[in-house]
This record gives sequence, C-alpha cells and structure tokens, in this order.
Amino acid sequence: MRRPRDVEQLRGVARPQTAALGAAGGVVLGCATNLVALLLGLETLSLSVAVLCGLCRGARSLEAAFKFFVLAAISLAT
Repeated sequence: MRRPRDVEQLRGVARPQTAALGAAGGVVLGCATNLVALLLGLETLSLSVAVLCGLCRGARSLEAAFKFFVLAAISLAT
C-alpha cells in the first residue's frame, strides 16, 4: 500500500519537533526536584520516543509504538 505524499512530508517535519520535545522532557527529568516533575519529564520523554518509533515506515513500527505507549500508560497508572 502506497502512502500519500503529504504523509511523507509530515514525517519529515514531525521528527525534529518530536526530538526537541523529547530533549525538553529529558531536561525536565534531569532537573526534577519533586515527584510530579520527575513523572512529567519521564512521560514526556517516553511519549516522544513512542512517536518517533511510530514515524518509521512499516506496520511493525506502528505496532511497536502502540505497545510502547500502552506499556507506559499502564506503568504510570500502577
């Protein structure tokens, strides 16, 4: 199945922005002084990693991103 051209352009734009969001999450994680800031940084970092995994081509990358997101959500809830 061939993807439309606009999806490919969106991938090119979304990668640097998502990486910058992940870097911001890492900074928040590193500078955290309380538990709320620690969890916020960790979730921001893990969400950006899941999105970056999903931006790769193929169905396996989407499946991996979904599983990563669900695992992160469950681990935060418990």
